[in-house]
Amino acid sequence: MTSSSTDADDPEPQAESEDAPRGAGQLLADRRFGPYVVGQWLSNTGNWFHNVAIGIVVFQATGSSTLVGLVGGLQYAFTLVLAPWAGQLSDRLDRRRLLVGAQLSGLGGAVGLAVLLVFVDPSPGLVWPIALFTCFIGAGYAIGLPTLQAYVPSLVPRRDLAQAIALNSVTFNLARAIGPALAGGLVAAAGAALAFGVNATTFAIFLGVLLWLGNQQVPPRLTNATTDTTEASPSVWAGLELARRDRAVAVPMLATVALGFATDPVLTLAPALAERLGAGAALVGGIGSAFGAGATASSLVVQPVRDRLGPRLQASTGLAVLAIGLSIGALATDALVLLPGMAVAGAGFLHATTTLNTTLQLHVDDHVRGRVMALWGMAFLGVRPIAAGLEGLIADRAGVTVAMFTAVGTAGVAALALLRETIQRPQ
Repeated sequence: MTSSSTDADDPEPQAESEDAPRGAGQLLADRRFGPYVVGQWLSNTGNWFHNVAIGIVVFQATGSSTLVGLVGGLQYAFTLVLAPWAGQLSDRLDRRRLLVGAQLSGLGGAVGLAVLLVFVDPSPGLVWPIALFTCFIGAGYAIGLPTLQAYVPSLVPRRDLAQAIALNSVTFNLARAIGPALAGGLVAAAGAALAFGVNATTFAIFLGVLLWLGNQQVPPRLTNATTDTTEASPSVWAGLELARRDRAVAVPMLATVALGFATDPVLTLAPALAERLGAGAALVGGIGSAFGAGATASSLVVQPVRDRLGPRLQASTGLAVLAIGLSIGALATDALVLLPGMAVAGAGFLHATTTLNTTLQLHVDDHVRGRVMALWGMAFLGVRPIAAGLEGLIADRAGVTVAMFTAVGTAGVAALALLRETIQRPQ
């Protein structure tokens, strides 16, 4: 049954949508969007404490990159299973309340991991309870991912959507820039239990922000963009059906699959890359932070590059730069080469992911937005378990360099495909 709160979340558009878009500073000062972005950034930073700590603990316990990939990928495996139904619920129910439920699930998993690691040292037998608590985080992530994406338009009027999406993307990449390094240093200094505790704290903070937003007045609804999806289909697979018949949805989705696969080595292969260079947890965190720093810095020029190249060529270029950065990292024999290579990869990633996400958000109607963003989540993060398992297996059998170039090839092929699409169908 559709929640009556949906109508409250989506009032009719008003004349203010015709005003000039607000800048980043004005949006950050907005009493609804500003706290949301800060809470989202803290929560994303906490996710990196989890990602780094999981990789370190499982690698210490087993010495297997395959298990690192499989356990780390569990939190994203649920995206493949639950995201379509989460997207449908996001289109029918109160999105904020769904996010509250998702945060509670993640909070439970993070607290469980923190308590577990306080009392038990890493060992092969510890992998299974770690996997269990990671499943709670994964379930919350699967529910929250499409809802987080679809919720942004309810926080700002249409005129501000492009800037809001860019700022929302920056929260992920700023978290990536600082989270892994902080997490790696914290695990090295104080152990994984404290890192999981930090993640639990950030879940709790964002949960508080969402509860506070429930008492705030909502802005005008973002109404029909450019797509022809005027039929309010109740199907859980409405997003997939739209992608099947609308090339403007299908192409960004397929490119996002490649992007998700190509960025996985930053997590799965980081422990093996650090070990190859004779380093430990600090470099594992440094790899993720360098990637995030490159992404954050490049976010300053996303709009100028988009204005010059157009969205498809910008995404193609971003994927090509990602491939170049990963190639540098694959061949690096010193951290002074590896880290700049990861920064280059992060810069390419930011341009590709922001462009692909914005293209979809501006194209689809609100009544199907949750299901389209669920499909986006499946494309971007749902591919991670497959990528993590495959790249971890290749690293164990053929070496980390070969595994890295698997990702390089994926990004390169996607870049060429988007370039061909741009040439054949000019924007």
